[in-house]
Amino acid sequence: MCPQCGHPSGVAPGFVNTGSPPKKKEGSFLLALLIVGLPIGGLMFYAYNAQSGLRPGGGFDPAAVIRQPETLVSQTIVLREGNAMGYGFTLPSERRIDVVVTAAPRAVNVMLMREDQWQRYQQVHGSLFGGQFQYVQALSSRNVTQFRDSAPLPAGAWRFVVERPSESVLFGDDTSATVSIIAN
Repeated sequence: MCPQCGHPSGVAPGFVNTGSPPKKKEGSFLLALLIVGLPIGGLMFYAYNAQSGLRPGGGFDPAAVIRQPETLVSQTIVLREGNAMGYGFTLPSERRIDVVVTAAPRAVNVMLMREDQWQRYQQVHGSLFGGQFQYVQALSSRNVTQFRDSAPLPAGAWRFVVERPSESVLFGDDTSATVSIIAN
């Protein structure tokens, strides 16, 4: 019985009823929602951002989500006829490489090669009897004043070569070339 009004309360003797039954904590639903919802939301965010890192053959490149573009080369050089400049870089994983080369007043050759191919190039470049060397067709072109291309490269040691070919027998002229290589 209520000590104030005498109404039966259904509470054992010696206990005072405050008039409201105990409530379940409303925060437990929010906590469960956070525990389940955050990982699911994180996975959805990851999948959405990973779409920008699609591999050429399909599938996701998980590292692309956290990987930022990296400038490997940004330089202006002057090349005399017959001279070349090689830019070495190592890729720890597959990356898309963007290359931009602008040359004036004369054209240049641009070639992408593996480090071992670069060693062979150095042996035969400028030698009296010439020789053969190899380069990768991707990101390579001959006799260009403007070059812009992009291609995925596998992990490994690479060399990008800008070469001013020999054209005159006696007097050569200088050519300025601006080279930009960015790994995405």
